[in-house]
Amino acid sequence: IDSDVQNFCFDLLKGLSGSISVIDVNTGNYIALASAPAFDPNKFSDGISSSDWQSLLSNKYKPLINKSISSFYPPGSTIKPLVALAALESGISPNETFLCNGKHEVEDTSLDSGVKTFHCWKEEGHGKVNMNEALKVSCDVYFYQISREIGINKIAEVCKRFGFGQNVFESFYEEKKGIVPSKKWKLESIGAPWMVGETLSAGIGQGYFLTTSAQLSLALG
Repeated sequence: IDSDVQNFCFDLLKGLSGSISVIDVNTGNYIALASAPAFDPNKFSDGISSSDWQSLLSNKYKPLINKSISSFYPPGSTIKPLVALAALESGISPNETFLCNGKHEVEDTSLDSGVKTFHCWKEEGHGKVNMNEALKVSCDVYFYQISREIGINKIAEVCKRFGFGQNVFESFYEEKKGIVPSKKWKLESIGAPWMVGETLSAGIGQGYFLTTSAQLSLALG
């Protein structure tokens, strides 16, 4: 850990609840793992007072939790480069274009309409986009369509290869692994079969997907 970078990250997080993870992209070594709000560890050296302890426990922003490794969140669009890699490995050409008209529909017999609509962040759509353009503008509909073509298991395989769903460190007992969803995972964890719409959600880093800040910085750094 680089103390200057760590302190700089804490300054950025001042007044906020969250975390910042920073790696050296040349070595993969972590140079900062900042979690906010933080607490003064010196208060524990001689036995923390009851009032200070209760203050930490009752704080709704959970200062005792290291949010870089012990809290996980949907990765959102940060997952799209890995979905693109999974598509390339599955034979989808980066030059192939898909039409984004702002939405993508899948059959869902549980709904009165018979279809479930997945929207792009850009309501009017991006038009025809290839892989490079889709990554540039973060087109959701493009990634819905390639995710549907390659399937959740391929997406999961690539994401696990980059460290998602497993511990980054060996010495932190409180570190969480997060979740990389797949057909097998859902059947074993929830006892239900995988649905097509869940693949679309996973393809843009939503749904069951959960990652830590430390995992994201290592995978995408």
